[in-house]
Amino acid sequence: MEFSQIIEELGERSSLSGLRLDESGACSVLFDEEHEVEFQCDPRTGAVLFWCAVGSVSDMTEALARKLLSASAFGAATDGAAFGIFEPLEAIVLWQRQPSGFVDLEDFTGTLDRFLAQCSTWKRAVMASTQIEH
Repeated sequence: MEFSQIIEELGERSSLSGLRLDESGACSVLFDEEHEVEFQCDPRTGAVLFWCAVGSVSDMTEALARKLLSASAFGAATDGAAFGIFEPLEAIVLWQRQPSGFVDLEDFTGTLDRFLAQCSTWKRAVMASTQIEH
């Protein structure tokens, strides 16, 4: 199933009528009023990239960087996701790439639910780390 169809179906089921990928193959959705997830689909390969900011670069300490890098090594403690810094937003991001896209909406929502759980976990971890440091 094309990712654009999956996003449209997600919109219909979630009362987000009109949810669509833009001309560049991207869209952003706010989940649970706290996780803004950006989706980007490469139309040539069908690969889907999704990411969410989990903290601010200004909150980054050596201890936090070590914790995030250790957790994302081989995706072991992040359910396959990884951390990075997105310079335009000065944000620490959790991101995941699905090389072959998704079979259908259920396949997508299963992956998305696991990703959102990781977003919650790591937002709390970043927040706790910044409270300890300050």
